[in-house]
Amino acid sequence: MSYKITILENPLTTWNQPETRAIVNDIVALKTEGYGRAFNDPLLVIPLDVFEFVGNHILLYKDDKLIMGYKNVFLHDCQRMNLDFPLNPHVRTGGTQEHKMAYQKFFEDHSQKRICYDCHLTVSNQAAKDPDTLYECLSILYALVYHYRHEYEIDYTFMLGTFFAGTHKTFQKMGAKIFADLGPIHFSTYDKREALIMLCDKSFSAKTLEYSKRYDALWKMRRVITANATEKMKVA
Repeated sequence: MSYKITILENPLTTWNQPETRAIVNDIVALKTEGYGRAFNDPLLVIPLDVFEFVGNHILLYKDDKLIMGYKNVFLHDCQRMNLDFPLNPHVRTGGTQEHKMAYQKFFEDHSQKRICYDCHLTVSNQAAKDPDTLYECLSILYALVYHYRHEYEIDYTFMLGTFFAGTHKTFQKMGAKIFADLGPIHFSTYDKREALIMLCDKSFSAKTLEYSKRYDALWKMRRVITANATEKMKVA
């Protein structure tokens, strides 16, 4: 199989390693390409933020070229580093009062849970243009989501399901639910596009379970780039 999975954890902690810097460069190129295609102009939206350096990146390579990736950010890392949880600004600026109240109550009720946010799902132009490659990428994505959440013992994952990219349908097929059964928010892009706040717990759809088994061997061969405990404490 020509596909390979790489998990890059908190790049800031291994920034002294040339491999980490090379992978972050790949991520920047992928997101610039993917977001440029989605918005018809790579200069309209900057798909990069501080969480490129303190989040975890779940990446799929084909023939040593990065063709798909997304980012995962834990609430506890944000709290530890005094950073705003990256979904918060979208809710504050684009959500209704009902969104804000339900969102606040959720965190009050689940303060002891492991909560994270998946964002910036991107595929390369190469994958987007080839139906077979795109199908395989999306199939593997189901497996990545399943195995990653089990490996990192995640209780709840938030996502923004965008209408313009159709990711709200993909997330629903994975087993995610619309948060509090509320309507869309206008999330923070230059043209305030609509998206659904979505939430996934530990349950998954039958389709996700199917793909998790199909690509179990690929997941087991994943490469994980992480820091030792001492390096992590330096960043903290």
